[in-house]
Amino acid sequence: MKNAEKQTPLSLASLLAGALGCILYLSLRLLGTDSRGFIQTGHPVAILLFLLTAATLVGLAISLRQFKGTPSYNHIFPADLLGAIGHFVAAGGALLTGILTAVSQADIINILGAIAGILAAGSFVYMGLCRMEKLSPNFNLYIAVVPFFIFNLVSQYRFWSNEPEILRYVFLLLGNIFLMITVYYRACLFAGRNARSIYAFFHCGSIFFCGVCTVGANRFFYLCMLLWLFLDWFSLSPKKAAIPMVLPRKVLTCLNKLEENGFSAYVVGGCVRDFLLGLRPHDYDLCTDATPEQIASIFSKHNLVRSGEKHGTIGVVMGSRVYEITTFRTEGGYADSRHPDWVNFVSTVEEDLARRDFTVNAIAYSPSCGYVDPWDGQVDLASGILRAVGDPTVRFREDPLRILRGVRFAVTYNLDVEKRTEKAMLEQVSLMDTLARERVFSELSKLLLEVSAQDLLRFTPVITQIIPELAATVGFDQHSPHHRYDVFTHIAHTVAAAPKSLPLRLAALIHDVGKPATFTQDESGTGHFYGHAKVGGAMAEEILARLKVSNTLRKQVLFLVGNHMVALMPEKRVLRRHISRCGEHMILMLLCLQEADFASKGTNETTNHFSEIRALLAEIREEDACLSVKDLAVDGHDLMDLGLAPGPHIGQCLNELLRQVQNETLANTKEDLIAAAKEYFAG
Repeated sequence: MKNAEKQTPLSLASLLAGALGCILYLSLRLLGTDSRGFIQTGHPVAILLFLLTAATLVGLAISLRQFKGTPSYNHIFPADLLGAIGHFVAAGGALLTGILTAVSQADIINILGAIAGILAAGSFVYMGLCRMEKLSPNFNLYIAVVPFFIFNLVSQYRFWSNEPEILRYVFLLLGNIFLMITVYYRACLFAGRNARSIYAFFHCGSIFFCGVCTVGANRFFYLCMLLWLFLDWFSLSPKKAAIPMVLPRKVLTCLNKLEENGFSAYVVGGCVRDFLLGLRPHDYDLCTDATPEQIASIFSKHNLVRSGEKHGTIGVVMGSRVYEITTFRTEGGYADSRHPDWVNFVSTVEEDLARRDFTVNAIAYSPSCGYVDPWDGQVDLASGILRAVGDPTVRFREDPLRILRGVRFAVTYNLDVEKRTEKAMLEQVSLMDTLARERVFSELSKLLLEVSAQDLLRFTPVITQIIPELAATVGFDQHSPHHRYDVFTHIAHTVAAAPKSLPLRLAALIHDVGKPATFTQDESGTGHFYGHAKVGGAMAEEILARLKVSNTLRKQVLFLVGNHMVALMPEKRVLRRHISRCGEHMILMLLCLQEADFASKGTNETTNHFSEIRALLAEIREEDACLSVKDLAVDGHDLMDLGLAPGPHIGQCLNELLRQVQNETLANTKEDLIAAAKEYFAG
């Protein structure tokens, strides 16, 4: 069901709620009210009124429980005159109500209420102007309205509190409470938080109670609120949220050629998602109802890549890029959890979108047809929700890599995983063991560059399924005054604190994997992990081999894990030796890992140790220091000129000369080095 179609039931629910409130108003007028215009406490219709209220709220709750079609507020919407008028009416109601209440009984409560009314009116006016200027109101503008409802509630309570029974105040109480909650969740929607169904319920409930409350005192205020709620709701339409995509010229060329030949064609998936999020797409995937043979015929004048033809994909080479065009298709099960058992070509884009992983990736766009969004991906994007297409269990069984991809999408795009989808993720996580390790590591690499500590802690079962050695660190108490967190929580914070470099973040993820195996406690109960870097290095080697990490990356990570406990002292001669042995780049990476490790203890310990080392490394770099044998003022030929025969002793002598130069006991000049070499061989 499309967004526009999903809007209709909620609009009808809103109309029904308002109509019921108005019917109650007319009924009460006909059945009799007291001198102030409110229903008599002892009137026989009172119990019927409460039963009808309860039935209305229960009906709204049931009908809106599965609702997903609240309009998307995160997109820039067109100028909206109706919505602006609604806000201006609400501003007038708040302003006049606050002032008139203070004038009628000028005490501190009502004066404060009048001030709150003025502030609320200003907020409503500003929000109305935002609607006219195509801007999204700030979260705090809506929150600023809440105090006025509170003071209005207190004022009305004082008016009714002298009555023998409080029955007649209940509806005013509920009306103001519903208005406050509606305003709050409306602000949440503008801030991109997930509150769609809750907002829909309280919005419709507010319309109902405002209709009821017009029968009593302060009816002008409730009429203004009723008009605001009606105008503002019906002025919003999901269709206004979607602005046309801006497509590259060559992508448009591909789409136009397909359409000129009588086929439908769309861009689909990640490029549409990224555009709707305000990001710049990097890759464009195209889909069409043309078969691979027809695609090849249409683009016969271009070089084609046909390696994916059996799965319906033809690559069209234009300039330096390849644009993949895929026939609409459905897929069978994934017996090997990697490849579909069969592929069937279909005739509609909706059928093609139904096979995709998440709703935010199941959106297609064509300049001629606009957006095709059968799974409400735009709504989920605007509300910050990651939801599987259809049955999440089926989706993840088809390809378990979707579990890790889902984690990456949630982290990268700051999405909350929908409950059913998250439940299926965690229940099916063991299926990832059937995946090729290269695919898993490719996704893990992308995830590590975006992940926060909170993300790692939330998706711990997924991470420990990929690296089972980490399971022992989860909840492992370090029993140390220098560590506030358990081992895995410390690891999570270290990853987040490390620079966004794959070697560093991967090393941070497994740097303390050896701690549980080396844990001991002394007599005072303090925990120690002697030798955990060495043990962790051996475990890291197994982990990296299993994940089929490249040799270059493997060497970097093993160095970092194995040496993360090596003390880097702020002394030039020590740092020169480290650089000579490992290279400046590796020492800088090790320093970054150690700094992230230190910052993630959670104990607020501080040190300037790292900044001092960085300053010394910069000085060494500027000095053009002697960091390796090749930087010496002499070489092997100079030593052989002394009459020495070639052999290992030449290299040993050069290494000794380098050591003395780095210790600053020998100057790096040819004369001094030759003299030292003669002394070396004479000894």
